[in-house]
Amino acid sequence: MVWGVSIVWYLFLAGLGAGAYATSVLVARKHPASVAFCRAGRIIAPAAVAIGLVLLMVDAEAGFKNPLRFFHLIANFNSVMAWGVVILSAFMAVSIATLAIDLLGKRPPFALECCGLALALATAAYTGVLLGVVQTFPLWNTPLLPVLFVVSAASTGIASVVLVGCFVDEDRSAHAHLLEHTRLALPCIELILIALLLATAQSTAAGAASAESIAIGSFAPLFWIGLVLAGLAFPAAASYRDVRRGSNPVAIVVAAEIGVLIGGFVLRYLIVMAALPIS
Repeated sequence: MVWGVSIVWYLFLAGLGAGAYATSVLVARKHPASVAFCRAGRIIAPAAVAIGLVLLMVDAEAGFKNPLRFFHLIANFNSVMAWGVVILSAFMAVSIATLAIDLLGKRPPFALECCGLALALATAAYTGVLLGVVQTFPLWNTPLLPVLFVVSAASTGIASVVLVGCFVDEDRSAHAHLLEHTRLALPCIELILIALLLATAQSTAAGAASAESIAIGSFAPLFWIGLVLAGLAFPAAASYRDVRRGSNPVAIVVAAEIGVLIGGFVLRYLIVMAALPIS
């Protein structure tokens, strides 16, 4: 498989969908009055993962072009990608069931939500494992990558829910500070993990070259502006202001969550595009 932009979108959307589902469960338990925010997460989760699965099929040159290729792919359970398709399909089924129960005006069973949370965690982690099995790329072949993608999935999931909720909830100013402490902690954790990832990549020449291209090379403007500044620093500053003052203007909340989404995509773009193989 050629790792291109379509796989970047797949990794981003799968993580976002997993994070959105987890966010909907947390909001339902901690802030049951925030109905619009909770429902936003339940809608985003299956929609984002479904689009990601379609992109994965297209990238694998399956679908209408070569349907047997995709069948053989998911039938081979020695393949990490096959397990990923199973995990994502199971997650989609649970997330759709959760949404259907919600749309019927009922509260989803706690056991169903727990199952969905487990599958959401597996989905987010799998997006990092998928890259990590390619051992010729030192930047990918590290246990830090799945952890980083889980944290990023949580950030983008929360951001998507808050962003949609701010537009559909009539009392959005009263709910825009949802999970403010979590939204402050996640960018800080993500920044630490990124620094560790780039530092540990120095153990090989290919890994060092990949890290250098991200931090000081051709990808540096995208890294510092798109990821560090827009995706981490600005959202963290907005969340800190939220925690200190109790709430932010909706315009700042929207700008910060858009920044998180941009940063989540840029992170995966840099990881995929900047990785160099061992010679």
